[in-house]
Amino acid sequence: MSKNESRIDNNLVLHMVSKAELISFPSMATIMSLEKKTAFITGGAEGLGQGFVQKFLEEGANVFFGDINEELGKAVTQELQQKYGKDRVRFFPFDVTNGANFQEAFDAAVLHYGNIDIFINNAGILHEGMWEKMIEINFMAMVRGSKIAMEHMRKDKGGKGGRIINISSLLGLKTSYTSSVYCGTKQAVRSFTTCMAETPGLESNMGIEFALLCPDAVKTSLTTQLDDDRLKDYSRFKDIGKARTMPVSMVVDSLFSLLKRKDSINGAILMVLKTGASFQKMESIDLGSEWPIPT
Repeated sequence: MSKNESRIDNNLVLHMVSKAELISFPSMATIMSLEKKTAFITGGAEGLGQGFVQKFLEEGANVFFGDINEELGKAVTQELQQKYGKDRVRFFPFDVTNGANFQEAFDAAVLHYGNIDIFINNAGILHEGMWEKMIEINFMAMVRGSKIAMEHMRKDKGGKGGRIINISSLLGLKTSYTSSVYCGTKQAVRSFTTCMAETPGLESNMGIEFALLCPDAVKTSLTTQLDDDRLKDYSRFKDIGKARTMPVSMVVDSLFSLLKRKDSINGAILMVLKTGASFQKMESIDLGSEWPIPT
């Protein structure tokens, strides 16, 4: 990569690591069963969240999910309970930006299922015209959820350990002027998650792992409802975006290829594109003291 290419990416270089591991597991011995595990998912009534809920149930896990859309959440729950059993899936309507409401939902999940093994911070919006709310939902609520889950899971405080997966975006790894605040929130999610993964004793003492999912555009209401208010210059770039958009199932399958690994996934950054998934890492490149950077 040239120095000029590094400058375009704001001095951050993406490195692909062992893409083949995501396509197929080396052996059955490396696969962890999710049967009888319990997952807590925010933003689970539609889109990616609903896809995650459905997949956990297919894998034999119990699911407690929340969403601000109470009517839709109840309808989804009723349908899933008919298929998988009433006790396998529970819904709690709540606003992730309300700390007391968030804690109440999590406490209800623990009261019902006894333990949360996997926590998915999925709730998020893309709306540059509502940037303050986007920061609250995409970043602040993600931090809150992580801390609530971590306190419950910590083995050094009587918990049973667990995995916390934060949903970022391809724009948590790259930049775009069309969504400057969204990029900011998703890069903050990436940075927070990576920092948490570096916590001393996180795995050895607390039994907790943090990992990150960074998908490109997915066919959900987040992308199908875009306009020039939600995304700058959307009309100009919409055809490019649509060509890159992938189905929910691709992201769901990528997440579960990560979750079902028996070995540690702490610190993993999984980027998902329409062309496939790969592990990533971020590095700061020293470009010297000259500016502009010589080409």
